[in-house]
Amino acid sequence: MKRKKKSAFRKMATFFNIKVAGLDDDGRPPVPTENIVNVGPFLVRTRTAPGYSETVYMALADLAIIKAEVAVCVVAPNGRALWQSGAAGIDERKAGAEGFAHANHDIPALAFTRALSRGISDLIGWGE
Repeated sequence: MKRKKKSAFRKMATFFNIKVAGLDDDGRPPVPTENIVNVGPFLVRTRTAPGYSETVYMALADLAIIKAEVAVCVVAPNGRALWQSGAAGIDERKAGAEGFAHANHDIPALAFTRALSRGISDLIGWGE
């Protein structure tokens, strides 16, 4: 069974005029606040802004990204809002980090895509 891809969810968001919360009238995001702490064998970076939260876990040894978690708030034109989260990690591929073309970029991007796609899908009542 074929799944809907990222472009399908972006098209539905455009059709239903769904936006990520916290964007200004011109569609620009606010500057997020960032915090980095040492937690055991990880360096944990959190970025937060209105309607957005991202947590990235990096290995202390080489600062390679191990896991990322993202939460976004999507808003419909009628004011209905919904928070959704997405996560991704290097253990999702058999080859680990080598299974990603650019693991330090791909893991947080995949988590964001999952969170946003889930939010759009839930907000318009479109599930599989």
